[in-house]
Amino acid sequence: MTGVPDRSFGTAGDGRVVIQGASGGEDTTCGAAARAGVFTLGAGSSFARLLRDGTPSPRFAPGGITIIGTPAGLGINPVVLPSPHRAVLAGSLGNGNLYVSRWLLPPGND
Repeated sequence: MTGVPDRSFGTAGDGRVVIQGASGGEDTTCGAAARAGVFTLGAGSSFARLLRDGTPSPRFAPGGITIIGTPAGLGINPVVLPSPHRAVLAGSLGNGNLYVSRWLLPPGND
């Protein structure tokens, strides 16, 4: 099989998802898959969680996405899931400072 989009992922049936409300203009630089195919990912200052089929997880945040507004200039790089219901985000502030935060994730597979 050659690489093709998985048509079971995404609401349009084309294997793709566009998340409205994400911080704009940044490249997606990180992501991690949790159990049961739930995706936790970051881009710029956006942190999102998608269900197996690509729909945003309403249990994570409204619309499945949260924007980290403080500190300004944040660019998330790695997202690590060190244990169930926890995520660690790391990145930079564009001024040479390192950013690290730990998040509590909702239990279950949504």
